[in-house]
Order: sequence, then structure tokens, then C-alpha cells
Amino acid sequence: MKINYFWSWEVPDEPVDVYVIIDVYAATSNIPVMLFMKPKNLFVINEDSLINIKNKYPNSLLVGESDELPKEMFAAKNLPYNIGKLKLKNKTILYMSNNGSRVIEKVIRVHPQFVVTASFNNLFAVSTWITNHNFSLINIISSGEKSFPDYEANEDFYCAQALGRLLKKDKSKISYYLKKAKDFVKSAYSPPVPLKENYSLIFTLNRFSLVPICYFEKEGYISIKQVSPERLERSTNSLRGNCSTS
Repeated sequence: MKINYFWSWEVPDEPVDVYVIIDVYAATSNIPVMLFMKPKNLFVINEDSLINIKNKYPNSLLVGESDELPKEMFAAKNLPYNIGKLKLKNKTILYMSNNGSRVIEKVIRVHPQFVVTASFNNLFAVSTWITNHNFSLINIISSGEKSFPDYEANEDFYCAQALGRLLKKDKSKISYYLKKAKDFVKSAYSPPVPLKENYSLIFTLNRFSLVPICYFEKEGYISIKQVSPERLERSTNSLRGNCSTS
């Protein structure tokens, strides 16, 4: 198994078995939180696709953040603690963020076959799914943070390194990378959000045993469907187009 690591601004246009997107704080931590609550649909959207998808799903909930849209439009802001307080079962969720969802869109337009998301809270499930399918070439993409002067958000880098270790069947430094990521988040973001509940949702290893797979829809948005634990053994061919959100 060959593993390549890239920041989101380095994403190559090349055929690989699977891309893994990591945005620890907070898009790819939010996605397992939302999927765990069993929504009817989970869509990643942007400002341009919002009107069309709202017309199609008028009762949908908009979650996340935008630099262009009023905060009042969002049912919850872009943190797992806030999203986790919503009742999302059987609802259609529209998710948008300033950074992580943008990276998902960027990558899936280059590589529309297998794009999955990972964070510390579903790291073991993603590692298991990749290993079980004998993928030979994996690109792990650290999203970074576009608001930083140098764009590098080290919590994403640490999570990527942890995933790489797991894929190589080496668990020896997973706790180390987890602590480094948590310490970086505490120090780097202003103002920090020192909520015990929020950090628990982000930094608890294996909290969610599911793998989010992203699909580019012809309408221009992205649907995210999960592979549940009992289905992690399914073949690659059978997974395409048949992942359950239940």
C-alpha cells in the first residue's frame, strides 16, 4: 500500500484508489456527528447551489457557516457541539463550511470515484474500510485553514499521520498525534472553544464506527452516505451507489 500526503492546495490530478479528506476542526468531524443521527439525506453544498437545492428540499436544514450568508440562515454553526444538539433523524441536511466542504468539492471534481472523509472520531473505521478493500494507492488530503497566513492547520496534518500509521498497522503513536492535534487546536484558534463536549466529539478516537463516502450528483452538489460497521466488509464494487444512510 502506497500512501501520499498532500495539503488541499497541492491536490494532484491523478488516478488513485481513494482520496481521504481530513478537516479536523471541524467539517470532517461534523460529518460523522450528523450521519450518526441518521438523517434522510446529507448534502454538501455551496452558496451557488443553495437556492436550487432549497427548492427541491424546502424543509431541509442548513448547517455550518458561510462568509457570504447571514448567520441566521443556519440551524447550527460549524461545530460538532452545536450540530449535535439538533434533531436530524430522517431530515435532509445541507452542510456548508468555509474550508472543509470546499476541499471536498475540489477533490471530488478531480477524482469522482472514491472520496471519503476522516477525522479522529472515525479514524479506525476509515482505516478498517481501506484495509479491507486492499487499496494500493491512497492520497490523504489535509485541508488546512484558508484563514491562516500560511494555510497549514496542523491538527489536519497530525490526523493524516495517525491514519497513515493505522494503515501501516502501527498504533504506537496514535495517542501522540491525537494529543498534538488537540493542543494545536487549543492554542491556534482565536477565540478557542474550550467546551468539553465539543472536544469530546472531535477528539474521542473511534467514537463513530462509520465511513462517509462522497458522491458528486448531477445537480451540482455532493451527497454523503455512510458505510455502517456491519457493512465494512462489502466489496468495492457493491459499495458503489449502494451505501446506506441507515
